[in-house]
Amino acid sequence: VPAKEERSEPSLICPPPRSRSYLPPEDLQSCLESRVREVFGPSVPEDWQQTPLRESRLKHRLLAQLAAE
Repeated sequence: VPAKEERSEPSLICPPPRSRSYLPPEDLQSCLESRVREVFGPSVPEDWQQTPLRESRLKHRLLAQLAAE
């Protein structure tokens, strides 16, 4: 009786860990504020950190811009 060949699942190879040497810009808070104001426009409250992120389209646009930087 011939031995049955086992089908093996392709092994998932993890990528090497990312370098942990990321340094955020010194003016991170002002960069965030300007991006929030740019994306959300006049609806941004006086305290920009209280901007509601309910609208998925705008939230996605903000995150995409921040990720691109």
